Amino acid sequence: AAKEKREKESSPCHYVSGANGGIMCFGDFEMDRPVAMCVVDEKKVQAWAAENGVAAKDFASLCAHPDVNKEVLAALQTAGKKGSLGSNEIIAAVLLLAGTGPVDNIPPNFDDPWTPENGMLTASNKLNRKAIIKEFGKNNVFDALKAKGIK
Repeated sequence: AAKEKREKESSPCHYVSGANGGIMCFGDFEMDRPVAMCVVDEKKVQAWAAENGVAAKDFASLCAHPDVNKEVLAALQTAGKKGSLGSNEIIAAVLLLAGTGPVDNIPPNFDDPWTPENGMLTASNKLNRKAIIKEFGKNNVFDALKAKGIK
């Protein structure tokens, strides 16, 4: 399926923060399954963490917690299945982003939201894939995520 279809089917997941950039799915010829980077909804993730005894020093640390990642990934996979994606189209791994920083850092920091001001979204609020991949390609963050889509 096209990346856009995966994003469309995953966006209804209650953990995705459309207001702070949403979700970007990625897959290429080297990968068996797609992966995603997701700016998450702070209130909903914090509520789940509190209900499940998951603590962290701040929201960015909470986004990096393996239990939170597992919960959000499961919710994204459920949304994909409800959206009639095939088994090879379901997201295999996700990188959670807090989206809590300033909207206009150029280039954006790891935990900033994706906005037109910082170049991660276009003027019409569409994902600027090349810019996102370029920024998250630094420090091997994107390569590490991509590797999770290779069996």
